Amino acid sequence: MSLQIVLTRREALGKMVGVIVAASLLPYSNITYAERAQIAASPVEYAQFLQISRKITEFDDLDVTLSARYFSALREHFPQLNSQLNALFILSQQATDAETLNRHAIEQGQRELIQAIVTAWYTGTVDPSSAEQGQLISYKEALMYRTVQDALIVPTWCNFGPLWWTGLPPGVTRQPSIPATDLPAVADKKYEDRV
Repeated sequence: MSLQIVLTRREALGKMVGVIVAASLLPYSNITYAERAQIAASPVEYAQFLQISRKITEFDDLDVTLSARYFSALREHFPQLNSQLNALFILSQQATDAETLNRHAIEQGQRELIQAIVTAWYTGTVDPSSAEQGQLISYKEALMYRTVQDALIVPTWCNFGPLWWTGLPPGVTRQPSIPATDLPAVADKKYEDRV
């Protein structure tokens, strides 16, 4: 009995793109081992997810690290994600813009998945309707802040936006070159001077 595998050019190209995308993610240290393993296990579906995300959000510069995290989180919420992505990917190839893709997805019964993808990218969360099951993937990089990033900072309790203290303070142009001080030794010396 001979088992013959038939592979169309489109499928071969999709698989090659998936392998290239998966290989390009390996150097990213922000992607966990588990996320890399999931992407390596289904590189075609991950590549499809990234392409669908770019089409539906109309942003070509989506972060691949966040994409891997959203893909991983959505797989937990959608057990049939791989087959759904295949169907959605075919629709995305036929659609010219996000509105058309959304309309076709709704007509084909993919409303829940397409909304979950858009919600993930714009809010930075997966399944935000459930307090117990919801996952926060990204806060600062959520797409909802891109539209106002030229005028507003991401809402936070910190001055000047999230993680502002990791950079130089306003008005400072270079990092000071003061050597680190051994605080316990300095404290002991001051205590000895008082006694």
